[in-house]
Amino acid sequence: MGVLVISLCPGGVTSNLFTYLAKGDVGLSVSLTAIIGIITPFTIPFIVNWGFEWQGMSNEGFALPVAKTVRTLLIISVLPVAIGMAVRRWTKGNIDKIEGLVRMGSSAVLALVIVALYVKLGVAKVNEFAVLAGPACVAMNLIGMTLGFAVASLAKLKRAQRTCIMLEVGLQNGTIALLVTTTILKSMEMSIAPSIYSLWMMVPATVVVLISKKRAKSRDDESIDSSEMALDC
Repeated sequence: MGVLVISLCPGGVTSNLFTYLAKGDVGLSVSLTAIIGIITPFTIPFIVNWGFEWQGMSNEGFALPVAKTVRTLLIISVLPVAIGMAVRRWTKGNIDKIEGLVRMGSSAVLALVIVALYVKLGVAKVNEFAVLAGPACVAMNLIGMTLGFAVASLAKLKRAQRTCIMLEVGLQNGTIALLVTTTILKSMEMSIAPSIYSLWMMVPATVVVLISKKRAKSRDDESIDSSEMALDC
């Protein structure tokens, strides 16, 4: 169920950042994040509740209150975007410092959740669940990114757009997933998969960034060589 929850979450600012670093279509990335961020507060509670019924867990009292979940997710997904836009408009030149602090804060939240998991459940239990959920998280991430790139390629989109869609599919908003599992569902066990996914997803995303930068450098070198040859002629 933790894997299902993280799979339903939008991309978040992480996908926007990695799209920028990988020289992808940042405008498309931000637009997708914004649109999906508005849709998912309504889809998450219904699909998760279906998952509980599918797994026979609804009889054990597991359920997401639809109205409360929609309201909570709208507040934490839409309101921060509005605040961020206002802050960017007011601060202008100091925005880089603020963005750095926000990224550090997000990393600190994830670290605290992981520590809380070990304290609450114990090292042995967390490691046991991590072994069970880890392969599923890795597989979902890699398959999702591969399919995202493949579909974008079949649609004959440009390289920057293919990169954007691949990262948007692979990078999920772990903060929202952890909010659902820890705050609303109050299940530390379900929080293990989102925590694993949030850590792992950085690995293939970093590889994409490194490959993109290497290709960009190669194109720049070829452009310089072509210009020198033209001048010699």
